[in-house]
Amino acid sequence: MRPMKLTLSAFGPYGDQVEVDFSQLGQKGLYLITGDTGAGKTSLFDAITFALYGEASGSNREAAMFRSSYAQPGTPTFVELTFRCGSQEYTVRRNPEYLRPAKRGDKLVTEKADALLTYSDGRPPVTGTREVTRAVCDVVGLDRAQFARVAMIAQGEFLNLLLAKTEERSKIFREIFHTGPYQQLQEALKREASQGKEAYEALSRSIRQHIDSVRPPEESLEAWQEAAEKEEVLPLLDRFLEQDAAGLEECLRLEQALRQEGEALDRRIGKEESIARTRREWETARQQLPQLTARLDALRTVWERAQQEEDPLRLLQVEIETRKGQLSAYDQREELDRQRRDAQSRKVQAEQSVQSAREETQTLENQLADLRRERDSLEGLDQRAEGMQRQREALDRRDRDLDKLRDLLARHKSLEDSWQQALEQYRTAADRAQSLRQASSRTERAFLDGQAGYLAGLLQAGDPCPVCGSRDHPAPAVLPQEAPTQEMVEQQKRAAQKAEEKAAQASQTSGVAQARCQAARQEAQNWAETLLGQEAAEDLPGCLTQAVQTQRTERQRLDQEEAALKQQQARRRTVEARLPKLEDQASRCREAILEGEKKAAAQASRAAALTAQWESQGESLEFPTRREAAEKIRALEADWKAGTAALTAARTDYEECRDQTAQLETRVKTLFDQLPPEQGEDLATLKARAEALHAKQKENAAAREALLTRFDANRRAREGICAQLDKRKQAEEKWTLVRTLSNTANGTVPGKDKIMLETYIQMTWFDRILARANVRLMSMTGGRYELCRRREAENQRGRSGLELDAVDHYKGAQRSVKTLSGGESFQASLALALGLADEMQAAAGGIRLETLFVDEGFGSLDDEALEQAVRTLGGLTEGNKLVGIISHVSALKTRIDRQIVVSKTRGGSSTVKLVL
Repeated sequence: MRPMKLTLSAFGPYGDQVEVDFSQLGQKGLYLITGDTGAGKTSLFDAITFALYGEASGSNREAAMFRSSYAQPGTPTFVELTFRCGSQEYTVRRNPEYLRPAKRGDKLVTEKADALLTYSDGRPPVTGTREVTRAVCDVVGLDRAQFARVAMIAQGEFLNLLLAKTEERSKIFREIFHTGPYQQLQEALKREASQGKEAYEALSRSIRQHIDSVRPPEESLEAWQEAAEKEEVLPLLDRFLEQDAAGLEECLRLEQALRQEGEALDRRIGKEESIARTRREWETARQQLPQLTARLDALRTVWERAQQEEDPLRLLQVEIETRKGQLSAYDQREELDRQRRDAQSRKVQAEQSVQSAREETQTLENQLADLRRERDSLEGLDQRAEGMQRQREALDRRDRDLDKLRDLLARHKSLEDSWQQALEQYRTAADRAQSLRQASSRTERAFLDGQAGYLAGLLQAGDPCPVCGSRDHPAPAVLPQEAPTQEMVEQQKRAAQKAEEKAAQASQTSGVAQARCQAARQEAQNWAETLLGQEAAEDLPGCLTQAVQTQRTERQRLDQEEAALKQQQARRRTVEARLPKLEDQASRCREAILEGEKKAAAQASRAAALTAQWESQGESLEFPTRREAAEKIRALEADWKAGTAALTAARTDYEECRDQTAQLETRVKTLFDQLPPEQGEDLATLKARAEALHAKQKENAAAREALLTRFDANRRAREGICAQLDKRKQAEEKWTLVRTLSNTANGTVPGKDKIMLETYIQMTWFDRILARANVRLMSMTGGRYELCRRREAENQRGRSGLELDAVDHYKGAQRSVKTLSGGESFQASLALALGLADEMQAAAGGIRLETLFVDEGFGSLDDEALEQAVRTLGGLTEGNKLVGIISHVSALKTRIDRQIVVSKTRGGSSTVKLVL
C-alpha cells in the first residue's frame, strides 16, 4: 500500500485546501517532514488514517475535533486520499461531522459524516462511513490499530512499549494481534470456577442448614453433635426415624383404645343427664299446675261479668251510626258558608281592581303628556346629521392631503440619506485614488532609483557613464536592497487609474442623488404652501405636525357631537315607539274600570242571598259546626271500642288460660311416665371418670404431635441432606476440573510462573518480534545491544512472560531495558517498532506497505547514533519503499534532500510545500 496524493480541506491546522503529491517523492528512499512545532506535521498521517478508517492515528484525537478552527465558515472539511495497493489505484474521500452555515438563513446546520471509495477498474463505488471502512480493511489487509502500528512509528508510544510491564505490554499486543478471545477464555474459566466454588459452598451451607434443622432426642443430643461436626449423620438420623416411627405406632394404638372407652362413657353420661333433665321438668310442671288452676277460676269470673255489657254496647253502636248520617247536613251548611265568604271576597277584589285601574289610568295620562312634550323638543335632528356628515368629508379630504405631504417629506428624507451615502462613498474613493497615486509615484521613483543604482554598479573607473558620458564618477547612485520591478510599477499605476475611475463614477452617482433630493424637496414645499400657506415653507415638519394635531382635535369634537346626536336620535325613536303603546294601555285601563264596577255589584247581590240561606239552615242543627258534631261521634266511638276491647280481652284470657291448664296436666302425666322405676348411676362419678379419660387422651395427643413433628422435620432434613450431598458431589467434581483449567489458563498454579494463556500466545509473537528487531538493533549499536525476553519472573506475586531485558555484549551482562540511556532507549524502541511492523505485515498474510512514517525521537541521539539510525531507516527503503521521518532536528535537514515543509501563516493556518 502506497499513498499517491493527499488533499486536505479545513482539516486540523490546515484552514484552506492543501495538496501533498507523494508521487513526486519518488519510488523509494527517505524523505523528511519538517516544520515548526505545532504546524501540523503529524496531522498529515492523521489525515491518511482518517481517510482510510474514519479515525485519527492516535487515541487522544477524535474525528469530531478535525474541523479546522482557522477555516472560513463556507469552506468544507474533507480529506481525499489516492493510494495504490498492488496494481490497482483507489481514491477515498471522507468528511467528519461538523457544523456549517445553512444554505438558507443565517443559522448553523450539522453536516453528517460521510465517505466514498472509488475504484480505478470501474467497479461501483462504496458509500457510507462504515461500509467504506470495511472495504478499506479488505483492500489494505489491516485494521486501524494495526495500520497505526505498522505504518507509523511514534517514538513516545514505542518507548512505552519498550519499558512496559507484562500487564501493559499484554494490553498492547492484545490490540495488535487480536488475542482478546484468549483473555475472554481466561475470564470465562475464572468466572466459571468462581461460580463452581459458590455453588459448592452454597450446597455445603444448604447441607449444614438441613443438619441444623434435625431434632434429635434429648438422650442422643451429644452423639448427634459429634456426628454433625463430621457430617456423618445419615446412620444416626435413620435410627432416630425408626425410633420415632415405633413411638407413633404406640401412640396411635393407645389413642384408639382411649377413644372407644370415652365413647362408651359418654353414652352412659348422656343417658343419666337425660333422666335428670326429665325429672327436673316434671317437678317444675307439677309445681306450676295449682297456680294455673287458681288463675283459670279468676278469669272465668271476669268473663261472666263482661258478658253483661254486650246489650249496652249494641245500643251505643246504633247511636253512632245515626249521628254519622247527620254529618251531610253540616257539610251542606259549610259549603253555603264558603260560597258566601267567596262572594264577599270577590266583591272586595272587584272594588280594589277598579281603584287600581283608576290610579294606573291617571299615571298613563301623565306619562303621555311628558312624552308628547319630549317628542316636540327633538325635531330637526336630521338636518344636524347632514351638516356633521359634510364636516367629516371635509376632514377626510384634508387628512388625505396631509398624508400626501407626509409621504413627500419621507421621500425627500430617503433621497437625502442616499445622497449623503453616495457623497461619503465618493469621498472614500477620492481619498483612495489620491493615496494610490502617491504610492504609484513613490514606487516609480524607487524604480528609477534602482535603475540608477544598477547602472552605477556597472561603472568602472575611467569608463564613460552610459547616461552622461563622464569618465569621473564622484558620487555614483547606490543600489537599494529591495528595488521595485517594472511590473510592480505598472501594477500600481493600473490600481491608481482604476481607483480614479471609481472616484469619478462615485462623483457622478453623488450628483444624480443630489438632484433627486432637491427636486423632492421643492415638490414638498410647493404642496405645503398650497395646503398650509406661505409660512409653512420655513418649518415643514413642525407645520405638518401642528396641522395633524388640529385635524385630530376637530375630529374628536365632531365625534363627540355625532355621539350626542345619535343618542338624541335613538331617544326620539324610543319616544315615537312608546307613545302608541301607552295610549293603548290607557284605553284598556278605562275599559277595566267599567268592567270592575259591574263585577262588584253582581258579587254583592250574590253574597246577600247566600247569607240568608246559611242562617236559615243553622236553626235546625244540634251543633253550630260540623267539627263539634264529629267530636261527639269520636267520643262515642272511643267508649264503644273500650267496651268491646274489654269484652274481647276477658274472653281471650279465659280461653288461653283454660288451654294452658289442660296442656300442663297432660305434660305432668307424660313426664311422670318417662321416669324409670329404679335409681340410675351417679352422674358426678361418671363425669369425673370422663375428665380423667380426656386428660389421658390430651397427653397422648401431645406426645403423638411432638413425635410426628420431629419425625416429619427429620424426614425432610434427611431427604434434603441426601439430595444436596449428591448435588455437592457433582458440583465438586465439576469445580475441581474447571478450577484446574482456570488456574492453568490464568497462571495461578501454585509454585509455577504466573503466565496466563493469552500471555503464552503473546510470548510467541514477542519472540518473533524480538528476532526481527535485534537484526536492526545490532546494526544501529554496532553489535553491542540485543533484546531478549526475560525467562523468569521477579517474584511469584506478579505476572511474567513479557518482561524485556537488554543483553550488553560489550560487558557480557543482561540487564533491564529501563537502565538504557535516552539515545539507547530510542534505538531499542525504533528497532522494536520496526520488528513489530515486519511481524504484523507477515502475520497479515504477507501484505506489503510501501510507506512508513517515523515520528520524532532523533533529538536524543548524538551524531554517530543519528547516522546509524538514518542508515538503518535507509536500509528499509530497499524494494521500492518510502520512509518519511517526521522531525524538526536540523541535522536531518542536511542529510535528507527530499522534504515536505509544513509552515504556519500569520493567520495561524498551515501550508505545505515540497522541496525536491
